[in-house]
This record gives sequence, structure tokens and C-alpha cells, in this order.
Amino acid sequence: MASFSQTVAPTPYGFFDSDTAFSSEADSLVTFVKRKLGDDILSVELTNKMIWACFEESFLEYGSVINQYQAKSQLSNLLGGDTGNLNEATQKYPRQTLEFALRMAEPYITTAGLGGT
Repeated sequence: MASFSQTVAPTPYGFFDSDTAFSSEADSLVTFVKRKLGDDILSVELTNKMIWACFEESFLEYGSVINQYQAKSQLSNLLGGDTGNLNEATQKYPRQTLEFALRMAEPYITTAGLGGT
């Protein structure tokens, strides 16, 4: 059986081809998938490249789900703020604040006579 690191262009997009953790797990995944499908008893007509392609897709899909969650959870911190360029915010971890909640509560605080604008 050819290993992941010895195969030329093992995945369709090659995002993780040079990643050592992905490479070491990819070979184990082939054995796992084939055993789960009953390759010990029946012939499973899946190539290693097909399994590795699905493995790559699963990593990309998981990353997409995580990024969507982060975007949704931080959206309230950006609503109503300054518009323009977010270049200073790139490559930084999001930080949870109460800024949006305070902006939403301001009319009620003013009406209650507890401050506000």
C-alpha cells in the first residue's frame, strides 16, 4: 500500500499535503475506512486517493463550520460600529465585549432616568 507522503499529489487541492499531522493520520484513516466498510471480508473498491480526498474535504468543512460560528458570535460586537477597513483586526482572535448590549440598552437607560445621552 502506498503511503500518503510517497504519493504524488495525494489530495485534489493539496491544502494539507505538507502537513505532517495530516500525513500521519491519512495512512491510518485508509485502514480505518476500509475496515469499517468490511474490506476484510468483501472487496472495497475505494482507492487511497479517494479516501484522502474525503479526509481533506472533511478538514475544510470543519474549518468552515468553526469560522462561521466565530463570525456569528462576534457579529454583535461589530453591529453599529464604525464602518470602513478591518485591516487592523485581521489575524487576531476575537474578543467578547458588551459594547453592542450597551448601545442597545441606552434608550431604556435614558427613559428610566439612569443616565444615557
